[in-house]
Amino acid sequence: MPDSVSFDPKLFIITGNIMAASFHFLFEIVKIALLSAGYSAVLFLFLDVIAKMPKLKFKKVSFFAIYRIVAIILFVFMFTYYGDHGLGDESRIPIGNGKSVYASDGYPYLEMPGHSVQLNIGTFSISGDIICAKADSGILYYNLKSDKVVRFKREAAYMTFADKYKLPLPDEFEDFYKHYSEYWDGWRFWLLP
Repeated sequence: MPDSVSFDPKLFIITGNIMAASFHFLFEIVKIALLSAGYSAVLFLFLDVIAKMPKLKFKKVSFFAIYRIVAIILFVFMFTYYGDHGLGDESRIPIGNGKSVYASDGYPYLEMPGHSVQLNIGTFSISGDIICAKADSGILYYNLKSDKVVRFKREAAYMTFADKYKLPLPDEFEDFYKHYSEYWDGWRFWLLP
């Protein structure tokens, strides 16, 4: 047996990320179970009322059959474009046209078609089909519908462009977690997995 134990920081980080994702996944499973119970109760009562109507020949459905179906639907929804918000330290905001802004370990980035690497961004603003963001190379204009990207090295050039096309100014850009909270909190937090 060795006298000392070596510490591998990469293994520590990977293990921490796996644990964070596992706890978050477990939380989502519990949340799906609770949401399924609520949605199933409402559906069960609704279907029970319909089954008691004499003119409609509707067979009564058990609560647990409804519960299983609702739970499966919510579980599958959790992995769709509109339901996936990331697990653990990975976060995601759908921004339209099948595209998303991601954050890994608190650092936001974009994955753009035709680019093999992630584009790290700072604060940003979303306006319709357009995202404007501060990036390492300046300010970025990205049209989500046409995949058109315009990079501005100087803020003054962007300000002129923004004024012409009625885009948000850099002082109006907000950080990833502000956007994440605006999108995922509220009704989505309470009604979706």
